[in-house]
Amino acid sequence: MQAAEILAQARSGAYPSNWTVFPILRKKLQWGIAGWAFGTIIGLGLFALVLPIVIPDNFQHGPILIIFTLLMLGMFLFIGLGSLWTLVVDIKRLLTSDKHIFVFTPENFVKQEGNKVVQVPMENIEHITARGVRSASRTISEDEQVTVRTLPTMGENIAGFFVGRGATRSGRQWQNKRTRTPVSLAFLNTENDKQVIVVRDEAYGNPEEIGEILKEYAGRRHTNVAQHQASSISQSE
Repeated sequence: MQAAEILAQARSGAYPSNWTVFPILRKKLQWGIAGWAFGTIIGLGLFALVLPIVIPDNFQHGPILIIFTLLMLGMFLFIGLGSLWTLVVDIKRLLTSDKHIFVFTPENFVKQEGNKVVQVPMENIEHITARGVRSASRTISEDEQVTVRTLPTMGENIAGFFVGRGATRSGRQWQNKRTRTPVSLAFLNTENDKQVIVVRDEAYGNPEEIGEILKEYAGRRHTNVAQHQASSISQSE
């Protein structure tokens, strides 16, 4: 099947039981947007508030105060602009959420991200890698996957910018459950030796769990292809 047919069938909901479909999770995007909006307001707001206070006085009392002031202003600006950029990206993804989906079929991996569509045969998928250290426990409870309780609050997001996520309540819970969670998933397309990014964040679900599912699909396909080739050789002899 062509990529367009697979995507259309996946969106319709009437797809075979041996397919796995990952639409983008709108609720996660919405909570992310709220957090990044708050981060933008805090970062740019503090920059605008502090700037007239420290200029020009802090630049007239030696290099140490100048360096400290520049670092402080740079941090506020980084928080504000970084949050703004991510906010714009997530809003765009939310508005075009129907164009953000990927599908595993027994024969193909198909992904649409905006107007970009990628299709890779399962037999060409190798070196599936989730970026980060494997969690202590592969199984994540249903509550962790679908409820909002495990997501950091907007206040914790902002606190994390200043003191580190590990100092917040959700950060400590997160560290207790796993050393580090993968934040991206990719594989090598052996057809052209290029890396294909499956996910860059958790907007579709947990990257490690998605990677395990993809490994199962690719493994079964490799086995079927090898068996078919062996059968063909046997018949030719």
